[in-house]
Amino acid sequence: MRGTFQIVKLFGIPVQVHWTFALLIAWTVYSSYTQGNSVASTIWQSLLVVTLFICVVLHEFGHALTARRFGVKTKDIIVLPIGGLARLDRLPEKPSQEFWVAIAGPLVNIAIGILLFGGWLIFKSFFGTIGWTGRNECHLFCSDADFYECASCCFQFNSRLSDGWGTYFAFFSGFLA
Repeated sequence: MRGTFQIVKLFGIPVQVHWTFALLIAWTVYSSYTQGNSVASTIWQSLLVVTLFICVVLHEFGHALTARRFGVKTKDIIVLPIGGLARLDRLPEKPSQEFWVAIAGPLVNIAIGILLFGGWLIFKSFFGTIGWTGRNECHLFCSDADFYECASCCFQFNSRLSDGWGTYFAFFSGFLA
């Protein structure tokens, strides 16, 4: 894809970042500055964006490594400000294999969530109760409704299986939020 540069190659798969990702970081810093936040808050918000970037890369590696298990090579992984893309050479031949490739990314997200929750429990046990203000401290993210609307569209790209299942999961997960 034009406008990308490679940052690392893991498991033989190049990981590329689109130049617009720098705009996301710049916007985060600018947004924090204009709201009068401290330097520490600005750094934390930027680290949040980088952490989400890492989670997107891990999600895409879930797809890529599962595809590899079924004999499908991955050209590269591209990270954009709106998400990531594992570009596979082809789709798996069997629908069951395609299912596992499609579900591998969300399963990685669940594993990340479990690990973070476990870390939070450990942190909480050492430092006591942590208050939650209920405010969205990082205003660059869409609301839940926008996320599920985008998810219902994004799940329908380039796959027989995800055409119906993506809409199904996006619709019903909206009730869980």
